[in-house]
Parts: sequence; structure tokens; C-alpha cells
Amino acid sequence: MLARIRRRLAVDDGISLVEMIVAIGLVAVVLLALMSSTITALAAIRGNERQVRATALVNEVLENLQALDFEQAGLYDAEVASHFGPTVTEFEGEDLVILADQPTRDPLVPYPAGVLSGGAPVNPVPRDGVDYDVETVVTWVDEAADGVGAADADGPKDIKRFVAMVTWEHNGAPRTLRTEALRAPTPDDKRLTTVIEPDRIAITDPPDGRNIDAFTVRAFTRERARSDTLPFPLRGGGTFPVGMSPSADSRTWTYTLNAVAHQFANGEALFTVAAVELDGETVTATDRALFLHTLDLDDEDIVTSRDPLAVVRDPRQSCPFELTLEVQGAVTSDSVRVRWSPEPADERAVPVLEPTVSGARFRLAYNDPDDPFEPGDATLTVTVVRGVDGTTLTVQQEYEIEEVESCAVTP
Repeated sequence: MLARIRRRLAVDDGISLVEMIVAIGLVAVVLLALMSSTITALAAIRGNERQVRATALVNEVLENLQALDFEQAGLYDAEVASHFGPTVTEFEGEDLVILADQPTRDPLVPYPAGVLSGGAPVNPVPRDGVDYDVETVVTWVDEAADGVGAADADGPKDIKRFVAMVTWEHNGAPRTLRTEALRAPTPDDKRLTTVIEPDRIAITDPPDGRNIDAFTVRAFTRERARSDTLPFPLRGGGTFPVGMSPSADSRTWTYTLNAVAHQFANGEALFTVAAVELDGETVTATDRALFLHTLDLDDEDIVTSRDPLAVVRDPRQSCPFELTLEVQGAVTSDSVRVRWSPEPADERAVPVLEPTVSGARFRLAYNDPDDPFEPGDATLTVTVVRGVDGTTLTVQQEYEIEEVESCAVTP
């Protein structure tokens, strides 16, 4: 009995070598998993720390850009050529703000790459053992509300876009952080501003545009100026420069025009004032005013390319023609619509063709054989609506529609 108990105790005493190896393997697997999770967590923490530093750096660069004087917010020509390329003038479809190179560099003007440190660019920027590459871009943005691109009174360069980008490496892969902001110039930012009062001026003498309502052009210079010149755009082309009268402090300049001094064409006119500051530098500013004749459309200003108008007898179809309207006092953005009665009765918009010195020319082609006129008397009704003030002009003209065998035969 005792011998059997001893044999059983001998068998159950301790663990086998195989069991020990399996146990060690399980512990190793658990430790490796924990180590991998720890390494991943540490890498994520390092990545987040670098992201935080990059965010602080890119915001610092953007804040420095926004703090600049509006005229300093740009990039020097030579540095743009060196960084972007000798022929590059745009960034993402927008014009770069390129400043003329100066004999002595303004230390506040940003560099395309790097941040300023004692007047010199630092790039890459070291932060806690990590190098950050910084790129600065300044572009022009068009303010859509003031016109259409280059047709604006002040062109498409209205607002500046500041773009700051920071690039760094994490786990062998590049990362980039970008931020941007828009800045419109305030009156204090501009060295020269202009005001035209009123900015809509009536022309009361249609033949030559001499008699106009009085208006005043005022120019305001940030610094004292020795002279301000205002070239008036003339009806027949070209300009006529006049000198403006200064205030006591030579910062406000005025010129009032009334009656018959100059001839103006119907439509928008641009006025570019040039001010010469005391240091001899010339600054310019452009404003615009709208000169308008009274809306009018005489019988002789309604022209059809076929006279008289005609329809083919069989099969019934209208002979094609063009309708041209020269509307005095209209501009190219005004609405012109026509309707024939009794047939065809649908109202049609007349596309603008071109501006004229007294208004605008509109033209509509009629060449739809499936929408024929009827022989006999027809009435054309023309409706013009001026976009700037809603003034409406309605004119009617009578026509006789002839019946012909062929459109090639003139009745």
C-alpha cells in the first residue's frame, strides 16, 4: 500500500519539460503583444506631439502674414523665381502677389520658404529635434461682387490670400499641414483711395454727350502728396488729364466737373487717379462711374436685314432675317425682349452684340422655318429694362409680311 502511494506521488511531483516550454511560449506571446501595443501607442503620441508643434508653427507663420502692412504682404520677384521657377506667376490658378525687388530687402516681407530670424530665413525650422519645412504663398483673389475679373474697375486683384504650409516626416512618410486666410484692404491699408459722387451720371445731350449732371471725384492719400492727376476718358477715345485741387494738408484732392467741359460715352467709364507723393513715388487708384443717356429707341434704330419680311406660300415657312436694335442709353447688361403679334407670339430675348458710344446694339436671328409668320400686318413690341434702376422702355413698330414663292426671290 505504501509503495503504491509513493509511486503515485513520484508521478505527480512537478511539471514536465514540455509543459514548461508551452507555458514560456504563452507568456512570450502575451509580452510581445503588449510590447507591440506599447510601441504603437508611443509612436501615436510622438505623431500627435509633432502635429501639435506643426499646428503651432503654421499658425505662427499665418499670424505674422496677417500682421503685415497690406503693401508688404507679397513675395519679392527674384525669390519667387528662385523658389517656384523663373516663369511661374500663379499658384493654384491665382496670380502670385509679386513685389518689385529692392536694393535693400525689407526684413518684414516674407520669404517663400522659411520664417524670419534676425532678417534671415530659417528653413527647415527645428522644433524639439524635428525639422519642419515652411512654405509661404500670397496670391490675389478677385472680389466677385465688384465686377467680372479683368473688367472690374480695379481689376481682379482685390483681396490677398495668405497660405502657410508646414511639412515634416513621421515614420518615414511626409506629412503636410496647411492653413490660409483672406484679407481685404481697409482704407488705412491703401495709399490712395478714390470716390466718385454720384457714381451714376445722366447725359442730357444725346448727340455728343456734352451736357451731363455735375459730379465730383475725390482722392485721399495716406501720405502727403505734391500733385494728383485725373485723366478723363473721352467719348471718342483717349483721355484728357486735369489737375486736382488739394486740401490744406495735401491729403484730400478734389475735382468737380459740370456742364460741357468734356464729352462722355454712354456706359461705364474708368478713372485712374495718379498721386505723386513727397518722396517722388507715384501711386494710382482706379474707380468707375456709369454715364447714361435717356433710354430711347427710334424707328430708324430698328433694322431688319430683309425688307419687307416674307413667308413662303407652300410649304409655309418664314424667310430668315436678322433684327438689329440700337438702343440709346442701354448698357450690355440690360434686358431686351421682343414679341411679334399675331404670330409667332412667343417672347424672345435679344442677345447683346456690342456697346456703342450712345448705348448698345442688340441682334436676334430669326431662322426657324417651323415657326412661321402669317402674311399680313404684324406688330413688333420691344421692351428694354435697365438693370441698374429698373427703368423700362416699350416701343412698337408695324410691319407687313409678304407672301412669296421662294425666300430667294425678293418680293
